[in-house]
Amino acid sequence: MFCRKCGESLPESAVFCNKCGEKVNTQKTAAYNQTRPAKPVGLIIVAVVMAVFAISMVVVGIILVLSVSSFRDVTVTESVLIDTPEIEANDQEANDLRMRISNLQIKNANNGDITQKLIISDHLTRASEMLGAGQLDDVRIIVERCEAFVINPAAPDTTAAPETPAPATPAPVTPAPATPSPQRLPSVPGNRIENEVNRIRTLWEAAVNGKANGSYSSHVVASGVTAYSDRGQVKMIEAARGVSHANYSGIYLYDDGRLIFAFLEGADAHRLYYYDSQLFRWRYSANASNPNNSVNYDNDFNSSEFLRWERFALDAASDLYSRALR
Repeated sequence: MFCRKCGESLPESAVFCNKCGEKVNTQKTAAYNQTRPAKPVGLIIVAVVMAVFAISMVVVGIILVLSVSSFRDVTVTESVLIDTPEIEANDQEANDLRMRISNLQIKNANNGDITQKLIISDHLTRASEMLGAGQLDDVRIIVERCEAFVINPAAPDTTAAPETPAPATPAPVTPAPATPSPQRLPSVPGNRIENEVNRIRTLWEAAVNGKANGSYSSHVVASGVTAYSDRGQVKMIEAARGVSHANYSGIYLYDDGRLIFAFLEGADAHRLYYYDSQLFRWRYSANASNPNNSVNYDNDFNSSEFLRWERFALDAASDLYSRALR
């Protein structure tokens, strides 16, 4: 029988409940036992099924997470394997171009054509800068053009007229000291300098090409001095070392009779950019054979050295231009 208060199972002879202490009424307890509802077995079964289902869903979720993670790892690995050859190819090409630029700089240092030497030097400097920016296609084009000139130079022109005796060459000119002029206004403001430099480079390349392909006429001005003209206008004058300066050879570029660029080369090198007869950029290389280490000085009118080279190139260019027109 069972306790009618707590439901504890009791022996038939029990007077009190062993669990709750309730006095056992034999007659009422018997009636209670006959009417006591059965335990909810169905609910227990449902709870067990739901627990098993929940555990199954957790296991399935874990399997799916692991599967997605593995797929992602495989995808990333495949992506790396796919991209790696392209990256390695770019690195290899960049190293190859870097080596070719270095070889060209070494060979160009011994280039006897100073005009060609200067333009190739500028091209190689630009190529090095573009290589650092990853512009491999543009660098390859520049390198191939330079190699065509340095490795396979055009044959010298043997049909040129022999030089005629020239007047005595004046004594080499030493640039005179100049006084800084801090009040001067620049002819080319700082934000326009690069545009003007590129414009001058375009005119420079046109003059170099005109000389190379024979479209510019040439005549010897004096011993060591040659002028190149286009339709009667002097565009460029080359002066050997010792003509204008004992230690420098010079190339002077003109536009409508005015100096716009001068290149002076000795142990060091000076590239001088002019606008309206005023120097706006002095590009100095302490080592003429290594233009990559050049330094730009823009509108530096407080520097006596800046003004000294401005004046010297202007005077030399003016003198040579006047002699070329005679």
